[in-house]
Amino acid sequence: KKTDYLWIEGNYINSYNDQVGDMYNSIAVYGGSKHFHVNNNTVIVNASAHSAIAVSPGSVGEIVGNTVEYLDATGEGAIEVETHTGHLGSGWTNETKDIVVSNNIVRSLSWGIFTRIDTGAVDPDNIIITGNTIRDCTIGINLVKGTNINVYGNNVQNCTKAYNTASTVTASSFNIPFGNLGIGTSSPYAPLSVTGQVVAS
Repeated sequence: KKTDYLWIEGNYINSYNDQVGDMYNSIAVYGGSKHFHVNNNTVIVNASAHSAIAVSPGSVGEIVGNTVEYLDATGEGAIEVETHTGHLGSGWTNETKDIVVSNNIVRSLSWGIFTRIDTGAVDPDNIIITGNTIRDCTIGINLVKGTNINVYGNNVQNCTKAYNTASTVTASSFNIPFGNLGIGTSSPYAPLSVTGQVVAS
């Protein structure tokens, strides 16, 4: 349901379901919600077919200071910023934009923080991903879809691949390869820049 001026703060959520696929997002901002704050929550997900924290779709908001452990399904992860036509009601705006994802601590056996779309949806736009600590992921930060995404100042540790950005992701302030340090991008789009990234294996 669309909810404007939404605060989700200071919760502890430990989600477990031995029937993988039955459980949805532990924290979900859906329906084109605006002016949302998802702050200082602890979310532990042991089994689910969906991401721990999801915006899908929503705009003008922040996901800040959360601690997330996500330990299950591939193709999902800890924090998801998505545009999804199936999460809308009649007359609601299908856009995900103007969102800050910062100062979160993320551990995931799949993706850490990621952006993407449902088929036919508009790309997430103007997303800032900064100051997060991300470790033990298949992909630390995975930009599947999006425009005007800025990624800087994150601490990415012990991930199979620290960063990934698809060729369709545009106008990213991102990074250039640094050999064996685990930073790399497949995006041909400019500008590409290095800004305060810390990567450890």
